[in-house]
Amino acid sequence: MRMTERVGLWGVLAAFVLTLWASTEAMAQKISEKSVRTLMQYALSYTPDRFTGADGTTVHINRKDPEAIKKLMVPLKKAEEAVLAGRLAAHARVCGLFDEEKNTFISFVLREKQSKQWTPQQIIYLRSLFYTTEMLMVGKVQVIQRDDGGKKVVIREGEPAIKSCTDQQRNKVKDLVAAYLKEGPDLAEAAGSAPAATGSVKKN
Repeated sequence: MRMTERVGLWGVLAAFVLTLWASTEAMAQKISEKSVRTLMQYALSYTPDRFTGADGTTVHINRKDPEAIKKLMVPLKKAEEAVLAGRLAAHARVCGLFDEEKNTFISFVLREKQSKQWTPQQIIYLRSLFYTTEMLMVGKVQVIQRDDGGKKVVIREGEPAIKSCTDQQRNKVKDLVAAYLKEGPDLAEAAGSAPAATGSVKKN
């Protein structure tokens, strides 16, 4: 990755960290359109070619077809929601709130599935956008330069954007997650069905 790209990415992630601690609501702080679009492109490279859900249904995504990619994209506002939820999960992870991290993801996916607004392929893309944001912030993936000049997200340890979590921050994240979950579907009620957040992926 070129230095200018690294600086740009870290500027985006650093802003996420700062705004969370300043916010009183998990989704209150807006982020720039440019930042969302940048993460949307990163998430596209992280989106699998094939995803098999817990119910055994396999969803195929042809990322080499421009028309298929166009249909995969979601509105900017929805993408922002995915990014903000991923950011919240990242803070929960760093603070050791692993149940809160998992439930944030499950709640996000259930909301989008229950809305019935998106194709199966778009649901997979939204999952990828959530995960790309979270994993970049905790330093579990990196954005690298491809030979053709493009960029892709790879699973590789990197420097996390969130480096620590105080007791005060942990309590705040816990409250933010609780508020986020309260706004979404009843997870206990949904627990009897096939887990929405599980499945296997394959990238060619």
